[in-house]
Amino acid sequence: AGDLAEVSVWLIGAEAIAQYKVIPSTEDHKHRSTFPAGGYYFSENIDATGNAELIFDVGPLGLWPNAAHGHADALSILIRLNGKLLLTDPGTGAYFGDKKERDYFRSTSAHNTVTVDDLDQADLFDTFKWVNPMKVRVLESHSANGFSYVAGEHDGYRRLRAGVTHQRAVLATGSNGWIIVDRFEGKGRHSIKRHFNFHPDSKLEQIGPQSILAWDPICNNGLRFDFAIPNDSPQNHFDFTQTGLWSGRYGDIQRAPHLVVETVDTPEITLLTFVTPIFSGRESQSGEDEPSLEGQKVGDHSTYVYQRRI
Repeated sequence: AGDLAEVSVWLIGAEAIAQYKVIPSTEDHKHRSTFPAGGYYFSENIDATGNAELIFDVGPLGLWPNAAHGHADALSILIRLNGKLLLTDPGTGAYFGDKKERDYFRSTSAHNTVTVDDLDQADLFDTFKWVNPMKVRVLESHSANGFSYVAGEHDGYRRLRAGVTHQRAVLATGSNGWIIVDRFEGKGRHSIKRHFNFHPDSKLEQIGPQSILAWDPICNNGLRFDFAIPNDSPQNHFDFTQTGLWSGRYGDIQRAPHLVVETVDTPEITLLTFVTPIFSGRESQSGEDEPSLEGQKVGDHSTYVYQRRI
């Protein structure tokens, strides 16, 4: 927790100082923390090269009954490398001012999750409130032997004429990173977009047919994204020329890189994203000495095995 916070004195009084001094000092070395009531799951990978932490949001939209102050970010992820966010939350921006900017910061596409047919997960009402808020729930949560697995779902896109349920699972594989599995159940043909929003310092480039590198040249750390495509599925469409908005503090708004991976298909489909932290320097990921992820079909049941050398 660090040193005693000033707010503790304001809330508790002068005796807060004495109370703080008698609290025993401990360090928590757990690599996984779960907060099911709030809907947050943390997985941390620590090795000799660096510290990578993923935060998975499986929590509700906002304060009931109107989901006030909520952002439509169900099943979104954040990733910190050595304490600095690379895959980020956009922040707040400002409450009053440009309505388009205010709506953007609350939107689903501004967060690291999925849009269906370019819709938010719920319907904006006014500056702070929502209608038709989605229901979010945890499906599974497990941890053992350096691995952790969390799965959740929301029903926000069930309000479509051809409704869709989005399920997302995150498997932490130790220092090798994470596998993100997006499943969709429903009807119709839809534009499904996976959104990834980065810190303004980041640079993006495509290093293979199915691979994107996001790099922070200041910290010399990065994330490699490999998008698994079955041989009989439509190709993903990458768009990393877009820019999003990012607010490090209230009222301060900057442009930031925004990656969109679009797949147009019909449920039931499963989309896989492999995310690998890189601490060894940008020059180690030229994209030429390592093939992109490839899938091989197993049997006659549309089952695929994916392999990537790390």
